[in-house]
Amino acid sequence: MLQAAPIRIAAVSFACVLAASCTAQADSPKTPAKAPPAKSSPMPEERAKSLLEKQMKALPADNAALLATFAKDAVVMLPRVAAKIEPDLELGGQIAGMNPHAEMKGAQLSQLVAGGASSMAWLAADLEITVVSAEPGEKPSSATHTVRAVELLDAASDWKVVAASFTEVRSLEQLRESLGPIPSPTPPGPLVKLLAVPDELAASLSADPVVVFGTDKAERAVGRAAAKALLAKWRKLPLAIEEADKVREVCAASWGFAMADVNIPKPGGAPFRMSAFLVAVPGPSGSWSVVAVNYGAR
Repeated sequence: MLQAAPIRIAAVSFACVLAASCTAQADSPKTPAKAPPAKSSPMPEERAKSLLEKQMKALPADNAALLATFAKDAVVMLPRVAAKIEPDLELGGQIAGMNPHAEMKGAQLSQLVAGGASSMAWLAADLEITVVSAEPGEKPSSATHTVRAVELLDAASDWKVVAASFTEVRSLEQLRESLGPIPSPTPPGPLVKLLAVPDELAASLSADPVVVFGTDKAERAVGRAAAKALLAKWRKLPLAIEEADKVREVCAASWGFAMADVNIPKPGGAPFRMSAFLVAVPGPSGSWSVVAVNYGAR
């Protein structure tokens, strides 16, 4: 975003409840069978890392394998557009920032933060993607860019992604036209409005782990204190939800998410345009606690 400043990063982790099972054999009353070792459910960080490994292995060409990590009818925010998960969606190329004359040479997981519970998990990750472009008549050129991902996994969907945001770290652009409506729109609820009010968003942050991503390289805050400090830098920005693009907000028993396009108006010119996405978990007395936020340049 505009007027960003680097932020000190604190690493955090999160643990979830372990589930144990036991069996007994009754065929020998004199020698009771030993119960097998208790088996633990994967922690959110483990689920997140496993999912990311599958996704990165599939990038960019194995589109079927990549799409298989998402739930049916999931909606994702991509660097240039929001899209519904469908068989013909070229998801890998859009995440990697490909063009018809480009080839991805590598993808590495730079940093990962995850959290969750027995019925959901979320992740916030930095991916470093290297692409070689060979435009006709020009020498091949190589570039590495950062893609930030925030994804929500649901146990009821077989631990697949039900909503996600992928953004490329780059400068904001002034665009006269929006990039089109968000698929499967819903009426705005209490989570959507937070995306345009930094102070209210800061007040709704969960206890650690929590992550806030902005559009610039330095705008990466991990931990509640750092996230509040970053959001405080944005409190004077005149953020506004792009109503023409609609919004999508879904709340379940153990998670909620909101996605919208957000503008920063520019007097006398086109606005700066961003995608905005957040994941939240239920708090006390019907409130919501935000665990991850991702703003990306359109």
